[in-house]
Amino acid sequence: MSRLALSDTDKQARDWFVETTKSLGCKVTVDSIGNTFAVRPGKNEGPPTYAGSHLDTQPTVSPSQPLSKAFLISPDTY
Repeated sequence: MSRLALSDTDKQARDWFVETTKSLGCKVTVDSIGNTFAVRPGKNEGPPTYAGSHLDTQPTVSPSQPLSKAFLISPDTY
């Protein structure tokens, strides 16, 4: 599976997540940098329970191949 951030497959996964969580009764919001939050109201009083994950994947690199500079982040990136 390859679903790099900002790719068409990443968009499909995000759309699926929003549709699925809304159908389960969640309130879905997306912040200014694209983080998606799905909140499902609890049935009991008390502190909320939450979990997080990534919908995108990382580039695949074979263990026998050196990492390309394209995959490295340098201070010049920012």
